[in-house]
Amino acid sequence: MQPTDDHFGEQVAATYDESAAAMFAPSVVDPAVDFLAEAAGAGPALEFGVGTGRIALPLAARGVRVHGIDSAPAMVARLRAKPGGDTVGATVWKGYSDISSHGDPTAGTDSDAARRKETRGAPIPGRRGLRRIE
Repeated sequence: MQPTDDHFGEQVAATYDESAAAMFAPSVVDPAVDFLAEAAGAGPALEFGVGTGRIALPLAARGVRVHGIDSAPAMVARLRAKPGGDTVGATVWKGYSDISSHGDPTAGTDSDAARRKETRGAPIPGRRGLRRIE
């Protein structure tokens, strides 16, 4: 399934943080950021669906180098406009909207394999689906 261009367009992005305020509450965000900061250790973090930076910004504020990927340019623009937004790398990728449904995550092009080799992605023990990139 390909994402639609307007699903998280400017109209949604303009009010996303306010409309999802409960998800931005410190009681929700802080435990997630605590866990992710510990999992990242001294390494970087990659967030899929970075959106407006709900997790990426506080994680970067703790000194973790963060890069996010999202399919919505308007959401990424909101992230970049926030204080600290310049500390989070962000890529707008118009690829698959649900990467979990596309089989073997290690399959791909030769350039994908080269990037994986360069980053030496290794599974984090006991954390299904999380990889430490060093």
